[in-house]
Amino acid sequence: MKTREGFVKPVFMFTCDGGPDENPRYERVIISAIQHFKDFDLDAVYIATNAPGRSAFNRVERRMAPLSRELTGVVLKHDNFGSHLDSSNKTTNLDLEKRNFESAGTVLSNIWSQLVIDGYPVVAKYIMPTETRLDVEQAKALKRDAIWYANHVQESQYLLQIVKCEVVSCCGVQRTSLRRLIREGFLPPPVLIKQTSSGYITTEKDDIKGKFAQLLLQLSLKLSASSHLKKVPYDSYCPSIEGYLCKRSCGFCGLYFASYKATNQHKQLYKIKQDEVPIAKIRPQRIAARRAREILCLDINDDALWLDEKDVDTTNVPKVKNEVNCEVTAMPVINNLKDWVQSPWTEDD
Repeated sequence: MKTREGFVKPVFMFTCDGGPDENPRYERVIISAIQHFKDFDLDAVYIATNAPGRSAFNRVERRMAPLSRELTGVVLKHDNFGSHLDSSNKTTNLDLEKRNFESAGTVLSNIWSQLVIDGYPVVAKYIMPTETRLDVEQAKALKRDAIWYANHVQESQYLLQIVKCEVVSCCGVQRTSLRRLIREGFLPPPVLIKQTSSGYITTEKDDIKGKFAQLLLQLSLKLSASSHLKKVPYDSYCPSIEGYLCKRSCGFCGLYFASYKATNQHKQLYKIKQDEVPIAKIRPQRIAARRAREILCLDINDDALWLDEKDVDTTNVPKVKNEVNCEVTAMPVINNLKDWVQSPWTEDD
């Protein structure tokens, strides 16, 4: 992650799980990415995720399997420095809880630091929350700044891009020659192409002869998909997103966003000298779960996304059967490991 000179490398590229807590459309993930972008003076941050059902083919996740294997039989004590729980297993001492949590994290770090994966030693260290250098409030402010956000961030269903602009007073000097390869800094929307007698041409997504162009070929030929919108959305060739493209795009500048909320926030830029117009709440198809000030919403394709409670209109919205309440009121404690691992099933005679 660092250069030979000890500086953090200027471009971050992540692949993450597609779950609602990790995908690049989740607001907390975006804020965290902005934190890293600003704190480490990065030229670009790219966070990608797999399409539904494809996480099993994520090679990084598969290579992390040894981490779980090494924890077989490991018992993490919850009261190493004394119990921070009362008789109902609710926290009564936050400082003691943090010390006990640190103790458990240190045990895990020591175990994983003994591993070698693909010939590389594993480096694991428990990081105290107070040690982080990242400014959460600054990142949240930039997320709310519609002008800064429009110039530096591009969203899509499976990819988040954060890129430095060319204004030195805003982002400082570029640390790489990224813009010599990708002029705008942002990866262009993928396009389907096919070769004809007159050369390469773009084609529609239902053309079985079409193939997605490699990045360098697309850049060199300056190929772009056709679209009735002002700009080609990054998700143009995603069949499950086709019905959302228009509503997720700004009718004024053409910018595309991965959620209605982000689109509505951006459109406030074009309200001409009038009182702030309330942003319309999002009405999901169904509600799957709730937790502190957040609701897990499902759209028509059963795509899940955590949204702030204040941004969701739940009037007459059906709940998923066996809706999960993620609020944790008490810490589950295993008092007897032998009883806990007992099989709940009984054998037939």
